[in-house]
Amino acid sequence: MNLLAVLSKTAKGAEEIATRKDKLDQRTRALLIVVNGKSTATEILKKFEQMPDVAQKMEFLLSGGFVAETAAAAQSAAAVAPSAAFEAARAQLARAMLDALGPAGDGITEKIEACRSAQELKDYIDTRRANLEAALGRRGEPFWRKAKELLG
Repeated sequence: MNLLAVLSKTAKGAEEIATRKDKLDQRTRALLIVVNGKSTATEILKKFEQMPDVAQKMEFLLSGGFVAETAAAAQSAAAVAPSAAFEAARAQLARAMLDALGPAGDGITEKIEACRSAQELKDYIDTRRANLEAALGRRGEPFWRKAKELLG
């Protein structure tokens, strides 16, 4: 799931809201209800941060065809400002780096936090990929998974 993408309900999602055809559990249904075609995945997930397994529920809605990422809307939202979604994604990526390297990752984390756009962050990671892979080693799997999830 691209956390910077704007999410919208599909026809299947709208049908589920209207008819409860697929009998989603209450929490998954609540998550589906707030998908409005204007909010990014990060913004929606933040509203439900206290819900256990909220990311997995959102992945279920995406993979089940209840919601879809709206590329054009995501691009226009990203162009407006470094949104809360980007800031949240950047913070999650910095946290993943610290989790992998501990205090030894402070310098890299500072550089991640200094990035002002998703493109700048992608460029930073891409141009330093070999160095990051060497520094992270086997502990890097969660970081790379998070980077792919957040930045596409």
